[in-house]
Amino acid sequence: MSIAQWLTDYHVGDLASIAGVVISVVGFIITLWNVRRSKSAAERAEAAANEARLLMRGYQTVADFSAAIAIMEEIKRLHRTGQLDVLLDRYAALRKVLIGVRRLSPSMNEAVENQLQSAITTLATMEDLVERSRSAGSAPNFVRLNRLISRDIDALHAVLIDMTASSGDTRNGE
Repeated sequence: MSIAQWLTDYHVGDLASIAGVVISVVGFIITLWNVRRSKSAAERAEAAANEARLLMRGYQTVADFSAAIAIMEEIKRLHRTGQLDVLLDRYAALRKVLIGVRRLSPSMNEAVENQLQSAITTLATMEDLVERSRSAGSAPNFVRLNRLISRDIDALHAVLIDMTASSGDTRNGE
């Protein structure tokens, strides 16, 4: 028996075609499975990147809050020494920091938002008062100004502590 005859008698060509179809279907299924795995991996990577971005923003917010409180403490010292020109610059710097915190902080609740807005409003009022006193050649009531800024320092410090505690809970809970 010749090879050609054997191939024809046992329908090897048909079997090879069927095997080719089966291999193609199995290969297609494996390809779809790998595509699904790749999509899932990409989604997990995107979620991890977003979480890292939020975590970094949270750390930046804590740093900005700390900087704002330090500037507020400096403003209290400047009130005590009556350095009006420097005070006006520090008011502007503090306002920029607080506005940045308010705009860029992740998941800030309404109470914190209100405390920040209150501090910004108080700061604008204080700046206007110092500017008017400077123009009039008189000194503003620095005791009252320090009392106002101390109130805002206390409120923002409480927010900073809460933020630091909640970021520690998030890291420990993972």
